[in-house]
Amino acid sequence: MKLHHFNRRKFLGSAVCCAAAVAASPSGFLIAGEPAGTKRRIRIGFLGATYSHAPGKLAVIFGSNDFELVGVCEESAAARQDCEKAGAKIISQDDLLARSEVVAVESAVRDHARHALLALKAGKHVHLEKPPAMTLDEFAEIVAITRERELLLQTGYMWRYNPGFTTILEAVRKGWLGKVFLVRANISNLLAPARRPDWADFKGGSLFELGSHLVDAVVRLLGKPKTVTPFLRGHGSASDKLKDNNVAVLEYDKAMAVITNNALQDTRLAQRSFEVLGFERHRGAPADRTARAQSRIGQCCRSLPERRADRTPAALRTIRSRFHRARRCGARGTEAFRQPGRGISRAGSAA
Repeated sequence: MKLHHFNRRKFLGSAVCCAAAVAASPSGFLIAGEPAGTKRRIRIGFLGATYSHAPGKLAVIFGSNDFELVGVCEESAAARQDCEKAGAKIISQDDLLARSEVVAVESAVRDHARHALLALKAGKHVHLEKPPAMTLDEFAEIVAITRERELLLQTGYMWRYNPGFTTILEAVRKGWLGKVFLVRANISNLLAPARRPDWADFKGGSLFELGSHLVDAVVRLLGKPKTVTPFLRGHGSASDKLKDNNVAVLEYDKAMAVITNNALQDTRLAQRSFEVLGFERHRGAPADRTARAQSRIGQCCRSLPERRADRTPAALRTIRSRFHRARRCGARGTEAFRQPGRGISRAGSAA
């Protein structure tokens, strides 16, 4: 079976034309009685709403002309109340799977894989909150079913669309920074005491919860590493088992990436950073252009930590174009965790 792969730029570029396309299937883009050119909204349902990004993504859906919210299926009474206050309708799981075309999985991390599999087996495209699964075996099953059913799978990684990362990728691929030998990245927070018990369930600690964003960026930049060595430590004063001070070293033939993470960092300090170091600048890159590229990276990345627009809900805005592209072309593929020109990367799913 041949899968047609579309990178994010192609999806974004085709959003307008694909949104107005007419599909020949019974659930096509036109509703009976509507004039030609009328765009039907994509029916999306939320399977779970306890994850911290759920409110932001619901807000995106409510403000979008591309989506119609079918409803939210959630067991927690408190979360249901919050969703209803936001204007969402609470529905059953069966109703959600029957009526939705896309399912956004925003449940607790321990339920991500189970809920994703429910949606995929029901034939639905899935926007899956990170981390996508508690184990690599669970994630492998998700990818296998996505491929088998020829559906779309998107994982909620922020920074896929951030101008700082776009510039870094451009600079590296065009040789403006020379040969990359080291990537240094940090993503940390000051985790509230009430949230520590939940995160303590993860073997990878706070690195598992947060670090996947940076692993994704490193793998996009350098590809699959030869080895990954984690250092997971609990150095906080709380009496729990949370690994709250962590390092991961990703080794390549002639480069290394060092990802640091903690859940102890004062919010007055920079909690997120991404730095790329190279040598032997490409001869074809003028010195002034290299300097400008490095300057742009610095300017973009300095704004990275506080830009709410660059957080995960931005990713959800583009699933509409993926959906329409797939419906128009009759082709679907697992886009999540994909490097341009490469297949699914295990390193991208291991954080």
